Amino acid sequence: MLNTLLYLKGVAFTATSRYPLIHHSPLLFSLRFCTTTSNSRSFAVSYLIHNFGFSPESASKTSDSYHICFRTPEKPDSVIRFFRDRGFSNSQINNVIRKAPWLLSCDPCKRVLPKFEFLLSKGVSSSEIVDQVSKYPRILTPSLKNHIVPTYELVYRFLQSDKNTVACMFGNSFFSGGRHLARNIRVMLENGVTDSNIARLLRNRCKALFGSTDMLKAVEEVKDLGFDPSKAIFAIALLAIKCMSQTRWKEKVDTFKKWGWSDEAFLEAFMRHPHCVLASTDKINIVMSFWVNQMSWDALSLVEGPKILG
Repeated sequence: MLNTLLYLKGVAFTATSRYPLIHHSPLLFSLRFCTTTSNSRSFAVSYLIHNFGFSPESASKTSDSYHICFRTPEKPDSVIRFFRDRGFSNSQINNVIRKAPWLLSCDPCKRVLPKFEFLLSKGVSSSEIVDQVSKYPRILTPSLKNHIVPTYELVYRFLQSDKNTVACMFGNSFFSGGRHLARNIRVMLENGVTDSNIARLLRNRCKALFGSTDMLKAVEEVKDLGFDPSKAIFAIALLAIKCMSQTRWKEKVDTFKKWGWSDEAFLEAFMRHPHCVLASTDKINIVMSFWVNQMSWDALSLVEGPKILG
């Protein structure tokens, strides 16, 4: 819209000028526009440095990356005032802007206030909004209508509680910017994963699971191991396989092997009780040490009863 108005203004001048090619040529118009943009960026960079402690390099990169432009402090000052009026401290505002610098160029009454009102309507208190937005300002980035509301409604379908849905909402990348949630839930439903299992996985808030681009492969892998997608144990197995890196998985396997388990023994224990893989290596070693060194029992006997490990 701005470009259109500037263009029309240039045309109007050209029509009335005695020297249109000298004073109002497209090249000079373009240079004037670029200079204005450059000045706006320079002021924004200075604002980030002096008000939020950005280094010159970081401020310049941030301004370019988020297209932050303003020639006076009026707009960014109004954004700071908006957050301060709603109970945010200076340190919290600083944290929010550092993680979501685009806010300085927005109209907070249009971009932010409706999201606060939505959260309030779901039972989130004003103090909770301040606390959670300070920690996870990315929640303010997506569109309320096109992303936040439909994502909230989808998750609510499984959790059946505003409290649980809000808890899932904060700190989850699929809520603030992920595009894979609906598709991954559809894949699970199409492969027989029950609503209760999906709810169990949502409550766990595993980013690697719902932000995954290969959910079908993971679900089929767990099914191929013999886990029934209608049983609760399926969700735990999927969680263990999808939310643990190969490095961590190998560390767990090696820890069990140190106590005399084979690959076959490990797989058998995992099939019986996949929680055992989710235990930390420290816990595995503590339990094994107690079992073997203090009780003088065989470590392999835990293969048939691995619940003690998880």
